[in-house]
Amino acid sequence: MRRALTVFAASGLLVLAVVGAGGVILARRTATEEAVRDALILTEVVGDSLIEPAIREDLDAGDPGAISAVDDVVRAHVLGDSIVRTKIWSRDGRVLYSDEPRAIGQRFELGEDEASLFDGSSADAGVTDLGRPENAYERHYGKLLEVYYPVSTPSGSRLLFEAYLPYATVAGNGAQIWGRFAPTMFVGLVTLELVQLPLAWSLARALRHRQDERESLLRRAVTASERERRTIAGELHDGPVQDLLGQSYALIATADRHSDRVPDLVVRDLHEMAARTRSTVQALRSLLIDLYPPNLHSEGLGAAIDDLAGPLRARGVTTVVDVEPSAPIPEHLEALLYRVSREALRNAQQHADASRVDVTLRTEGARVLLVVTDDGVGLLPEVRAEQRAGGHLGLELIESLVRDAGGSASIGAVEGGGTRVVVEVPLA
Repeated sequence: MRRALTVFAASGLLVLAVVGAGGVILARRTATEEAVRDALILTEVVGDSLIEPAIREDLDAGDPGAISAVDDVVRAHVLGDSIVRTKIWSRDGRVLYSDEPRAIGQRFELGEDEASLFDGSSADAGVTDLGRPENAYERHYGKLLEVYYPVSTPSGSRLLFEAYLPYATVAGNGAQIWGRFAPTMFVGLVTLELVQLPLAWSLARALRHRQDERESLLRRAVTASERERRTIAGELHDGPVQDLLGQSYALIATADRHSDRVPDLVVRDLHEMAARTRSTVQALRSLLIDLYPPNLHSEGLGAAIDDLAGPLRARGVTTVVDVEPSAPIPEHLEALLYRVSREALRNAQQHADASRVDVTLRTEGARVLLVVTDDGVGLLPEVRAEQRAGGHLGLELIESLVRDAGGSASIGAVEGGGTRVVVEVPLA
């Protein structure tokens, strides 16, 4: 449960980091866009309230007085930390005014976006391309944001006012905007993670409790099943098996005793009936071994598993049992490994349609490794579904019991066809 909760917490932190990083990127971008909108508003305010009232009609003719009138306003009220350079453009691309006197009178080709602003009413902004000729005198400022805004002369002729703002200032304004709600976002995400952890812990405990109940029921079912198997095996061995065996001997004795007084055909029939009875006894004994192996602890796990392979060999399936433990196996592990072998061999017999089955048991250090492999069609999903629907949970039960013993179990397909059951449990 701790491991599951740790994985949940780690995945939650990962999601928190991804969402947080995405939120940071989105929020910073939004904050920068908001700062650019502030720059647009600033330029509009400066253009409407300061620049346009200072423009005289003869500015287009390059009159020094008109240039000086605009320059006085710009230097007194416009230039500063927010705006570092200004220009006023005519439609034909002439610089009618700039606080950099060398730029006044020069002509440059305006782009389509700038040319379209002459007949508009809103400002437009973009990062300054300092490589363009008209920006030769702005390169020492570094990265700039240029904002264009249409203004008019007293007679209504349209001009274009351009303001240059340091991009660092815009980015700083964006950082301030972002900083206002970043703590709230992070606190919200962290709070969400902290709220989820107790809920996850509660759900994990409830799930673990249900799993413990299920495994307890399974263990009780196994114990009851084993007890019932012993009872049935004992009753069959002491009752019907002994009776049938006695009947076979009686039939032989009767045939021998009356052989000189009855036809030979009757004697042969009696001997045949005795043989069939002994065959039935043998089949019942095989069933008894499958129900409860009397030689599990007395003769060892290898002999018991070899007995389990009897029905497969009787059907012509090559079955190789290779058991070479290098250390004694505790009785409870012997019982567990016997159950695993029995279930795996039963599935190979009933579903695999195999021609060969191999059972290998090894002790490797402080662990026991059991591998059962067949070359059949494999344990198809529909077979397992049919087993579950029929209430036969042998493989699921084995996996649960192996986990309870501190081991691991895997049931998978073999390359080329077949099924492999691998179980590894500690000896302790």
